[in-house]
Amino acid sequence: MPVYLISYELKQDRKAYAAFYDKLKGMACRSPMTGAQYVETDRTAPQLFMDLSSLIEGDDRLLIVEITKGADWFSYGTPNDHWLRERVPQR
Repeated sequence: MPVYLISYELKQDRKAYAAFYDKLKGMACRSPMTGAQYVETDRTAPQLFMDLSSLIEGDDRLLIVEITKGADWFSYGTPNDHWLRERVPQR
C-alpha cells in the first residue's frame, strides 16, 4: 500500500479541529513532527485530500504527497523512522 505524507498548517485553535484530528487518528497516522503525519492507505492522494479538506477552514493549508522509493528523511532511530523504513526503501 502507498504511504503518504500529510502536511498541514491550521490557523485556528487546536480545539476547532477536533474532527480533523479524529480523522487522522482513525487512519492510524504516525506523526514524525508537528504539522505532519505519515499514513499507509489504499486511498489516493486526491481521496485523502477530499476526506480532510472538508474538516479545515479556507485559510488553512493542506499538502498530501506519496512517499516513494528514493525519498529521504532525517529522523533516525525514532519509532516513526523505523515504521517508515519498513514501508518505503531509501535508495
